[in-house]
Amino acid sequence: MPKCSGWDIWLEIEGKKLEEYGSKQEKLEDERAPSVTCWVPCEAGKEFRFGVAPPPKPLKSNHLLCFTVDGHELVDIDHRDFDEGEDYGPNPTLYEGQEDDEGFRPFMFANLTLTSDDDFIDTGMGQLGELLVHIYKYKSIVYKKCKPKKRVRSSAASRSGPLPKLELEGVVHEKTNKGTIKNCVKFGELKPRAGLTANSGARQASSSSVGTSKPEIKKYTSKYTYQKLVGIVNFKYRSIDILRAEGIAPRLPPVTLSPSPKRPLPAPNSDHRAPTLQAASKLSNGISDNEDEDDDELRALQARLAILEELSEVKAQIAAKLSKKRKRDSKGKVDEPRRVKKEVKIEHFLPGEVIDLT
Repeated sequence: MPKCSGWDIWLEIEGKKLEEYGSKQEKLEDERAPSVTCWVPCEAGKEFRFGVAPPPKPLKSNHLLCFTVDGHELVDIDHRDFDEGEDYGPNPTLYEGQEDDEGFRPFMFANLTLTSDDDFIDTGMGQLGELLVHIYKYKSIVYKKCKPKKRVRSSAASRSGPLPKLELEGVVHEKTNKGTIKNCVKFGELKPRAGLTANSGARQASSSSVGTSKPEIKKYTSKYTYQKLVGIVNFKYRSIDILRAEGIAPRLPPVTLSPSPKRPLPAPNSDHRAPTLQAASKLSNGISDNEDEDDDELRALQARLAILEELSEVKAQIAAKLSKKRKRDSKGKVDEPRRVKKEVKIEHFLPGEVIDLT
């Protein structure tokens, strides 16, 4: 799993951590903070969640996590603050989705939607296909009362109360997407919270971050003082087929068909006596071994059949292309002017007829 500034961060589906490929650590010149980038496989229709484990020792300063999905910053996620001096132990904090008054909407991989609507032609790809986690450290949180119904823009350093819920569309213009991005992230159906929070394993919200109680929502704005970026983790997600095709993930080993060894026929019983118990036991073991070998041979034949079916599909595609090419060529020939063959009239002479050569 990527480790950045002592923090372990990963993605998981159905409680299993995703495989990570091509992990690379670097230091961004413009951010002046370490950055870790890796590739992970995704599957449309599958829900996923972030896993975070702070450094094992008590934190020396307050920390804040900011999540960005396909270029959209997520602010409706609880328990993103980690307090100075706290030891959070071995249990990780899991972030499953966007918080809602009635529950939460889980993160979910989905298929990217292509459209010919020109309203999306200037949208661009942006950070589509990327899941970012920014790690900040800060000194304190300053709360300031604001007038009712006043909306303040939210950023990584400030947040105000009621904001419109973020919707992830995952729609791009067909002329824009010319790469290998076929998936996006959306929010799933609303789910009830498990206990106090949707983040299973997460600790309760601490109200003593800097000795200041949190005012009521809708009546304050918050600002993190002396905020500094200390790390970035970037998960680039693609389907496993694309990762294998691009050489990022290892390819599947080829299927090899090994011929089954020939078994010698049992010698005929010369005295034609009834088989003993020992002979019957050997015969039953032989039948069991034969069944296992038959199962192995059946699986090998099924794998070979799958390859042949794939080859037949390729042949069908080639045949369709050739047929289309023949029709195109024949159409070009029809358009050419037809050549008319002229017959030369040959005159025949009767015997005895006089030919005038003058």
